Amino acid sequence: MCSLWVACLLTGPAAAADPPTEVALVRSALAQPWSIARQDARVADARADGTAPPLLADPELLARREQANGPAGANTRVVGGGITVDLGLSSLPRRTASSLRGQAGERAARADAVAVVCDLRADVLELVAASGRVRAREAWSRRLDTVQGQLGAEAGVGLTSGFDRDRLALVARTRRFDLDLDRARSADVGARLEARTGLDPSGLQLGDLPDLEPVDAWLQRALAEDPELAALRLRVDAARSLVAAERRAQAPDLDLYGGARWDAMPDGSSREGGWEVGGALQLPIFDRGREDRRRAEAELRAAEAAAQEREVLLQSHIHAAWTRVQTLADGGDPLAADALWAGAVDRYLGGEATLSELLDVASEAEAAALVDVQRAIAVRRARLDLACASGRFEEPVFNDIIDEVAR
Repeated sequence: MCSLWVACLLTGPAAAADPPTEVALVRSALAQPWSIARQDARVADARADGTAPPLLADPELLARREQANGPAGANTRVVGGGITVDLGLSSLPRRTASSLRGQAGERAARADAVAVVCDLRADVLELVAASGRVRAREAWSRRLDTVQGQLGAEAGVGLTSGFDRDRLALVARTRRFDLDLDRARSADVGARLEARTGLDPSGLQLGDLPDLEPVDAWLQRALAEDPELAALRLRVDAARSLVAAERRAQAPDLDLYGGARWDAMPDGSSREGGWEVGGALQLPIFDRGREDRRRAEAELRAAEAAAQEREVLLQSHIHAAWTRVQTLADGGDPLAADALWAGAVDRYLGGEATLSELLDVASEAEAAALVDVQRAIAVRRARLDLACASGRFEEPVFNDIIDEVAR
């Protein structure tokens, strides 16, 4: 897909120390304090969502004293308790909804880890692209410098025009500015990666990509394994359970109470023990919970809409990224840059071509080199978009790292 020359531009020369790999950068980023704190927050949020409500309402402790001083007066003291029974058992679907929300929170934590890895790998590709552009521009800058030095020497002895020498110097100065911009961009992305990972990304190496799977396989993986879609589907199930809970909540509540009592004369004499029990049935005449039920139904519709939208977006992202890979994968034959440049220089020095033609060759060849770098990075970016849309990476090592973090 890419020539050996393009591969060298992307990977660069070997450094004195072993350069970090993309896997090492991802591991280091997920082990940083900011990443650990972010995952801890996600886990705490999932635990909070998964906390189930109590099965029964809190009991009540009852204590009262009655003092009647009439002809048939009595002194009564009662100690007892009471409890409210939900005849509709609405707490059961509420507990189910809490469990589902907790599972959704776990999927969301995994989706967050996937997003961190995707953002980091996107920065890695941006750094490699910037470094590749720098190397491509440096290569052609050296070629121009060589010709410029030769023209300067010839102009000094009157063998060539001083105008050509000065014009070439002007072009070289403009190209140096473009080179400095790419160097600054490379340094900027490198500094961001180093801050996020704690590793110096200089000399970063990219691993090989496996063979591209058919688009149907990507679609099936996305619909089955995307953690964000899984979280949304679980939230739909939780919302359905809440709707069922609100419907069950329309059943009347039964209040039961009982206790021990001591009856005595008004002056406290002749005390005798006894007991009392009672109950009260709530009549749902005025408050039928219509607002809560409709609000729960509205939340269900919103959850269903979010899940359906995510599913459609996943399919569109998969199709678009897969098509980009197919379109960009064939870059054609590699560029014979050295031979082309050598021929152009010989034609110019031999008087067969003008300086403008020589500069045109330099510009076109440099543009072709930059396009080769951009094409290689664009293919990798499309493959990354496929993985990020499906929630699973083509390289198993990245999935293993996320499993460790989200566990």
